[in-house]
Amino acid sequence: AFVVHGESLGHHQAHLSGQLYFQEPTSMIPPLALQEALDAKKPGQYVRVLDLCAAPGSKASQLAIWLHNRPGGGLLVANEPSEERAEKLRTNLLRSGVVNVLVTVMDGREMDALVPESFDAILLDAPCSCEGNIRKEPIALLRGAASSGPKNPLVLKQQELLHSAWHALSPGGCLVYSTCTFDEWQNEIQCRRFLEALDDVEVLQTAALEGSMLRVWPHHWDTEGFFVSAFQKCEKDMQEDVQETSEPEAPRGFCQLSQEQRWEVQRLVKEFGISPKTMVSGPQSEVWMLPELGKLEKLRQRAREPGLLLTRQDEASAELRLVAGAPLKNSARGWASLLADVEGS
Repeated sequence: AFVVHGESLGHHQAHLSGQLYFQEPTSMIPPLALQEALDAKKPGQYVRVLDLCAAPGSKASQLAIWLHNRPGGGLLVANEPSEERAEKLRTNLLRSGVVNVLVTVMDGREMDALVPESFDAILLDAPCSCEGNIRKEPIALLRGAASSGPKNPLVLKQQELLHSAWHALSPGGCLVYSTCTFDEWQNEIQCRRFLEALDDVEVLQTAALEGSMLRVWPHHWDTEGFFVSAFQKCEKDMQEDVQETSEPEAPRGFCQLSQEQRWEVQRLVKEFGISPKTMVSGPQSEVWMLPELGKLEKLRQRAREPGLLLTRQDEASAELRLVAGAPLKNSARGWASLLADVEGS
């Protein structure tokens, strides 16, 4: 990571192609705390991670790239309740070149009922009143001050998201909670009430947070304001790791590839340098690569798309070209057109 001052790179080819992603420095802290906890708990093991409120995708991209390069690998489920924001989220993840991701579209407060005790780690960057953005939006400070207190609807929503995330977390797993607000009702008081409400939770010490809780002030760090805390779920007695070997289930309306489609995929492997595992043919004979969900298979019904679209009408899809970073020699205008194709497909 590096800091750029005084230069707009939003339309630069490096940004459009996914070689660069812009992110506030403090926004990188929650994923770093989660990564540290997982590396200590499950070194070299395949892990499943949930970003419960993932759009627009800076932290999700950071996590997905880390999982892709991590020994043992892993899967990221990136959730967003808004269809429009989920589309932007998925495009940003594809632009980062990652395929070990499933983007779901659902209310995060329903996650625990669908896949209880299923994730090794969960990031909850909760909706908040956003006073931490005061340098970009000074009025945010007044808006936040006016809504502070236990009756703020955001406080209740955060509490519900916290409990959903907790029940979707496997025993022994870690939960990182963050906001960009200064309001103690959404930060320290929210965390204290969370600890008091549960008997299987303990604070988690990490170097990234210089303890278990970190508050970042803009005038001290020269960044946006942020709050981050970390928790660990207590292990259950006699808990065993279950090895899953089953193949992903093909979504309804999908089927196995024809021989012609297999030949086409072999050509793509050589041309784009990808290594597809489970592939299925879609309703219009398009070819999809599916992420391996295992016990999270129920989430596929809530997915924005079932996986990565490889081909459509016997041609490499815009999604595949974006993920593979091809064609890298195109102009910024060409990359912008490719992004538009992905979002419009």
